[in-house]
Amino acid sequence: MPKAADHETAAGDRVPPREKLALGLGQAAAMGAHNALTTLANPIYNVLMGMNPAYLSVITFVQRFWDAFLDPFVGQFSDNLRTRWGRRRPLILAAAFPMAAGFASLWLFPRNAGGAGLVCYLLGTSLGFYFFHSFFFVPLTALQVEATADYHERTRVASVVGVCTWGFSIGNQWMYTLLESRFFGNPVTGLRWVTAAAAAIYALMAFAPAVMVRERGPLDAGGKKPKEPFLQAFRETMRNRDFVLLLGVRSVSQLGYSIVAVLGFYLNYYLVHAGDSHAASAIQGWLGSAYVVGSVAAFWLFRVLALHFGKQRTLQISAGMLVLAGIVKLIVYQPGWRYLQIMVPAMNGVALAGINLMTTAMLADIVSADELATRRRREGLYCSVLSWLDKVGSSTGALLSGFLLVAVGFDVKYGGAQPALTLLHMKWIYAALPLCGAAVAVVLAHFYTLTEARAYEVKRALELQRRQS
Repeated sequence: MPKAADHETAAGDRVPPREKLALGLGQAAAMGAHNALTTLANPIYNVLMGMNPAYLSVITFVQRFWDAFLDPFVGQFSDNLRTRWGRRRPLILAAAFPMAAGFASLWLFPRNAGGAGLVCYLLGTSLGFYFFHSFFFVPLTALQVEATADYHERTRVASVVGVCTWGFSIGNQWMYTLLESRFFGNPVTGLRWVTAAAAAIYALMAFAPAVMVRERGPLDAGGKKPKEPFLQAFRETMRNRDFVLLLGVRSVSQLGYSIVAVLGFYLNYYLVHAGDSHAASAIQGWLGSAYVVGSVAAFWLFRVLALHFGKQRTLQISAGMLVLAGIVKLIVYQPGWRYLQIMVPAMNGVALAGINLMTTAMLADIVSADELATRRRREGLYCSVLSWLDKVGSSTGALLSGFLLVAVGFDVKYGGAQPALTLLHMKWIYAALPLCGAAVAVVLAHFYTLTEARAYEVKRALELQRRQS
């Protein structure tokens, strides 16, 4: 297999640093808004406002299922869109501000709203938020995938985007700590100020890819080929064996993690700190920051590993880190052990960032191979199907997590005196499910066939095909 040093990326295949940064800022806005909702939903709506965690899980499932339902249609719409400004940028520009405004609206619930009122408010505002999020995120991801035709430049682009995404998201991890500050008088007031400031920052970052990135679309972008029916395109996409394997790797690793992700907050709050909210919120920011630091480090680490071992083996190493993190959880979650638990989110960040980096870079190779076979570029559809499966997994995980809390005996009315058996079950489930999902991901990645050598063969064949068109 040729090494990276044996291949010089052509000048025409290099993506300028300003475009990489703009793509990263856009992804940071989209993922920052989503991750902030994920981070704050349980502390605010369950712990602060008293919503039943099972209700909250159902709402999270519905909002994410709605988001997942939209993605393939938005992706196909973007692939078929023909404007003088391109296929992706007009959608990104149109959705940027509504997405940020929708995020801010999530936290403006009436202070005296009862249980039913909170349920209706969160459900309605989150469906609106994810509508615009889909119209922003799917074209943006497609814009990243089509940014370059070079095997290794694709990994570099994904690395820069990943560093920006997780580097800027470090502020999300301190939102809960900030809103608990005595400066605001009460947490609800703090929540509204903190999330409004975050929404303004997201809006500014979201405009960057629309105005700074040049589209590198297919030859038929001007409308030479007829639009492709959705069902036909979807069927051909799902016949791609390597793509199906990639879907399997992402889905089992993400599902195993997402089912139990919220348990980290509850274990910190109730097991480690025995219900002391101020002490738990102080360390919660460090836990989130450790996840971000691990993620950022992973984009450098796994980019280097991919250059030497290839994307397939590096993907397996990433999943293996998630297995190791599951074992560490059983050791470090103990009453009063405040700081050792930081190891867990750091390792989770490394593992999940590596999986996301490799699968995104591999997806670009798959899209090129598909173009060679079909003479169509389907970045939007491929990205949206991958995103759809991620979101189905996360929504299913969110749905199960609330009922899981109820099933193990958690009840917010116990306060810091949760039953010891409940906390023990939480810890074992928190360790076991991600470990099992990651182990399956390692096995699935073994059967992936699109190697570096094959990717360069596809690139040369496409260049010849385009010259002859």
